[in-house]
Amino acid sequence: MEDQDVDAFVPTSLKELTKNRWMKEMIGPLLQDNADAWFIMVADEVSMQMIGSSCTVDDLTDNRIALLESIEKLRMPFVGLDVVYVLEPTAESVSKFIADWDEDGEEPYMHIHVYFLSTCPDKELDRIAKMRGIERVITCKEVNIAYQPVDSHGYTLGFKPDEYQYMFGRGARPENLKIFTAQMINAVVSLCASLGERPKYVRCWNSPARSRVKELGAHIRQRLDEWPLKLPDSETTVLIMDRTFDMVTPFMDHWCWGHMIQENFNIDISNPACWGLFTAEGEKPCQVDEDDYAFQQLRFMLYNVAKKSFVGLQDENSEAYPSAARMQAMGGFSKLANDDPLKANALKELVQYRDNGDKIKFHTQLGRKMKSFEARVEDLIQYMQACAMGEDSVFADENQDKKIKRWEKCAKILEDRTKFTKEQREKALLCYVAGVGSITEKEKEFLHKFDRADQTDYVALVNKMEEGFATGKAKRKKEKLKNRDERDFRVLEQLEKYSMDSWRYPEVQEARSQILDKASLYNRWTPKIRRIIEAALLDTEKWHEDYKKNMPLAESKKAEDAKASKEAKEAAEGEGGKRANRTAASSVGVEMQEPEGFANLHQHRGRYQGKQFIPGKVIVFIMGGFCHAELQAVYEAVAQHSLDVYIGGTHMMTGKGFVEAVRFIKSN
Repeated sequence: MEDQDVDAFVPTSLKELTKNRWMKEMIGPLLQDNADAWFIMVADEVSMQMIGSSCTVDDLTDNRIALLESIEKLRMPFVGLDVVYVLEPTAESVSKFIADWDEDGEEPYMHIHVYFLSTCPDKELDRIAKMRGIERVITCKEVNIAYQPVDSHGYTLGFKPDEYQYMFGRGARPENLKIFTAQMINAVVSLCASLGERPKYVRCWNSPARSRVKELGAHIRQRLDEWPLKLPDSETTVLIMDRTFDMVTPFMDHWCWGHMIQENFNIDISNPACWGLFTAEGEKPCQVDEDDYAFQQLRFMLYNVAKKSFVGLQDENSEAYPSAARMQAMGGFSKLANDDPLKANALKELVQYRDNGDKIKFHTQLGRKMKSFEARVEDLIQYMQACAMGEDSVFADENQDKKIKRWEKCAKILEDRTKFTKEQREKALLCYVAGVGSITEKEKEFLHKFDRADQTDYVALVNKMEEGFATGKAKRKKEKLKNRDERDFRVLEQLEKYSMDSWRYPEVQEARSQILDKASLYNRWTPKIRRIIEAALLDTEKWHEDYKKNMPLAESKKAEDAKASKEAKEAAEGEGGKRANRTAASSVGVEMQEPEGFANLHQHRGRYQGKQFIPGKVIVFIMGGFCHAELQAVYEAVAQHSLDVYIGGTHMMTGKGFVEAVRFIKSN
């Protein structure tokens, strides 16, 4: 690889990639036949979320989609236009599609184009073949998109919190998980199709005995092996895990701008199609996502850096418009032809900067609102950091003048109903349980008193968490971790597309020492997913090998059956065969299944940067969902290793949303 290619690494946006698939693979062929045609698009609930998560109204309009409508609602007919149905291949969606054409009278549309998100069962296709108006069906295809991008490097399946009960705890029975498992497999495999490659490695993080992770990994491995698509093999690694791999991070508040505003304002990230919808009292809903310039630049920055960056951002978006300034020097708009690129660029700049100014002003207002409760949020964060780091004592309050035991601090938070909100108290309790790994009978009796006096359900919450995620079985082992330092805080600034160097603003420079002191207290914990990703990619440290043993390579069911048959045959041949069998079994999923000379694949990219070339990508799927802090950790891995990493799961949630999901788990 050339040095210039290394320097030019630009992350691949999953949102853009998916949007291009929708437009080019689905709408593109229709426009080839008739470039001037317009279409009506009709989608079911799941498909509507899939499309909305990567395509805007402008994207659809630019590709001749006049209207996007829900199949669930009553619609006006458009007799002269073709209709494009985008459907989940379920009996319910197919029935609603057929019902559009079952009524006598004028047909609602002209020609029919049907696209299914994944493979449609034969029995549903047979029903379509017998429907009234079948002669109007021009297209019937599988689009193979079964995931919803919520970010350039994040995707979900859009599961609801109440569906947690079918994945964890006593409700996680095979019959309940059958449909969910199929959706998870389709999501990962269709993501690989969007990336245009067949991953060579599928690894499963070791989980509790009742977890479905190993089975899920085996199914994904088998589906990839039997894939009819002729896609090239790649060095990409797929990591499959469930939420038990790290129970601390989701309950924590994290000291970065994006997490602080999501946890402390009414911002909804449960819907992938509008994952950052903010609704202030008496105001119109506002979108807080990658299209929001200020959010894009500040979301992963330390909270105090972001707060002091608003003036700098505002100046950058108001003082210098290169194209606009040059155009004015040439005599203004009237002196230039309408098709002059300079004129178009100037107009684009003016619109962009004006919009950016409004968004920066919006975030400035959020920062002002945070001032009234900032101290108690930071007090909560330092307690949560101590729980995550396995420390025995924490500061008693935001004054930081004395320390108390972790449980004493937890009890103090639960008792202080006026200082901390209900959501904050519940997060603090579950963060303690996740951080310690168990709870004593004495502590549980303390919670019983709260439940009786205040009508809370603390004991029930703890029981549900113990049942669903096997906490309470043993104390969590303290991990030997290095505290994060300034290099960790600033690693994302290597990705110019996603983050800027706000540290250079005068306001930030003046507060530099204070910010670093606070960061050493509030931003020490690195989500475990970042270390798992690094261990999957590298083998230069001793702990890389230890982590890799915890994520053996998945084998398809056919491969497992063949191996079991071979082992049985060897065992029947005698003691020598048994010894050989034990030797082989001990190495499964670690080094023996890697390609020979795996370490040699990591060649240095550039002589001067000293960076390693790591082939392929990393695709993470977490049954139980992921949080904003883990998305940040993925971006840090992208910047650190100069390769694409994508994190996904059943849903993306805040800490308060995760508490709600735990509440649905069934327990004794």
